[in-house]
Amino acid sequence: MISKEKIHECIHIYMSTDRRRRKLFDREVKALGIHHTQHRVLMYISKRDGMINQKQIADSFDVSPAAVAGTIKKLESNGYITRTSLESDNRFNEINITEKGKKIIEDTRSAFEELDRKTFKYFSEEELNTLICLLN
Repeated sequence: MISKEKIHECIHIYMSTDRRRRKLFDREVKALGIHHTQHRVLMYISKRDGMINQKQIADSFDVSPAAVAGTIKKLESNGYITRTSLESDNRFNEINITEKGKKIIEDTRSAFEELDRKTFKYFSEEELNTLICLLN
């Protein structure tokens, strides 16, 4: 039987690793001039190809539309997105990503790839396969 101590040690290492990785990525994103929350919303918008509104974003992140409003406003004021009211319904703003927003996404993808490369630099293919199996 596995001891409680071993389980706690494993959970601690897992959570600590996740926290460190997040901090490293947040540092990269911040250097690009965008907050990690704004980045998450921007990534979400980019995957929806403009067919998204503020309420859908809020629902997907399980927060209130008011909580998303500030992030959307900041993204718009920084030129990462545009909002367009539909003629058929003024309450509905279609949100689209701009070229500047697409550039940030590309830059952050590159940062993610570099971070991933550094994270698993000393792993063999077999070790990665084992880790994937164990985590699954």
